[in-house]
Amino acid sequence: MKKIIVVAGLIAFSQAASAHTGLLPTDGFSHGLQHPFLGLDHFLVMLGLGLWASSQSRLLAQQAIGVFLSFMIVGALFGLAGLGFAYVETGILVSLVLVGIALSFGTAKLPNDHKDTAIKYALVPKLQLGNPVNEAPASRDRKLEILMPNFQAGAPLIPTRCVGMQYRRAAPRVTTNVLLRIRDAARGNEVTARLPKAMILTSIAVFAATHGLAHGGEMPVAASAYAYIVGIISGTVILYVSGLALGLIARGINAAGLIRIYGTMTGLIGAWLLLA
Repeated sequence: MKKIIVVAGLIAFSQAASAHTGLLPTDGFSHGLQHPFLGLDHFLVMLGLGLWASSQSRLLAQQAIGVFLSFMIVGALFGLAGLGFAYVETGILVSLVLVGIALSFGTAKLPNDHKDTAIKYALVPKLQLGNPVNEAPASRDRKLEILMPNFQAGAPLIPTRCVGMQYRRAAPRVTTNVLLRIRDAARGNEVTARLPKAMILTSIAVFAATHGLAHGGEMPVAASAYAYIVGIISGTVILYVSGLALGLIARGINAAGLIRIYGTMTGLIGAWLLLA
């Protein structure tokens, strides 16, 4: 993650956000495949979108990449046809800022309070593991005490499978559709600002179309349009999956702070290019 942040920073000062041309051969697929990696805007947005998706539900993560690819293709086709939009570059830079905000303030924070506390669970037939029950209904020989972390923020880890006397703890549940999650240290709680899923996907669609328009307009003259679009799709998916994997790894090792650092840098780069 640190290497990615450093590379992104170096690219920011070496080229403009939308200047992607003149560096590659005119082969359609290879040009399209490398295009998302050489364009600072697309690189930061797609990697950031994957990082953001790592804190969302699986369904929303799948819908996000599906919507982005679909509308990016539509935008690319319009770009190939020579159709433009007056505020394409502005829309791309705004997407950088919004992705940065979402990563800086909206990603699910991992619990940081690992004080062990005893929680009683009863192993009763037809009782779903992970649901705390009162001590009385279960007999003493069917009850098991386990130690689990006590979290002040976020959902607790829940035992999902019993193998002998060992429990496997599941990953913490995350809250979807959260744009901002701000920790109030004084009161010990969190304030969240939620957006409807439709609004989130609509925003992704709009920004994907602007990215597609830029990509379509930058296709080399000698390149095959079909191969070029397939290459862009492949590169975009690679970046998204990479961001998703890095986000899951960061949360697994309790290093979600790196995601927020990446988000802050992305937002600042977008704002700087927007105001330049």
